Amino acid sequence: MASQPNQVHPGLARPLIQQQQLSNGQLQQQTAQNEMAQHLIPNGTSHSPRQQQQQVQQQQQQQQQQQQQQQQQQQQQQQQQQQQQQQQQQQQQQQQQQQADTSPAFQNLQSTNAECWLAVGKLAEVMGDFDRAVMSYEASLRHSPNSIPILTAIANLYRSREMFEKAVEYYQSILYINKQSGETWGSLGACFPHSLVLS
Repeated sequence: MASQPNQVHPGLARPLIQQQQLSNGQLQQQTAQNEMAQHLIPNGTSHSPRQQQQQVQQQQQQQQQQQQQQQQQQQQQQQQQQQQQQQQQQQQQQQQQQQADTSPAFQNLQSTNAECWLAVGKLAEVMGDFDRAVMSYEASLRHSPNSIPILTAIANLYRSREMFEKAVEYYQSILYINKQSGETWGSLGACFPHSLVLS
């Protein structure tokens, strides 16, 4: 007798089909879960929208801090540059002033001013205007601090007004410059008794 091919009983085929369908469904479900997990958990870390927003805010704050630091550094550099410029200007002004003070024209002008104020002081003294005479002599002395004629004029003026203590100060200033001035020594000696009595 010829052999018949193996046939699956219809009652047994249904469970096999159901098992295949079940396994296919489980595979699809597992694949979907994997895709969802990859979508929700990229690179193995989970970030909720709130956490992402916080990270963005932190990055923005860091950038702002960096910008502020850069601005502060720029301001400090500007301040240093301004200080350097001011120092350079001061040095230039000092150099110009020194050059002007040592120039012959400036010295001639100072001498002329001193002589003019001395002449004004003598005129005021002749006219009996004591205050104007003192003011003029002092102005003359500012232009020529070591001028013996000016110092002598002021000292004699104070002596004539019996202001012996002031006269002594100016006579002593003259002797610091010229200790050999016999006339000054005599005037100073004449003032001392009166200044001691007044003191």
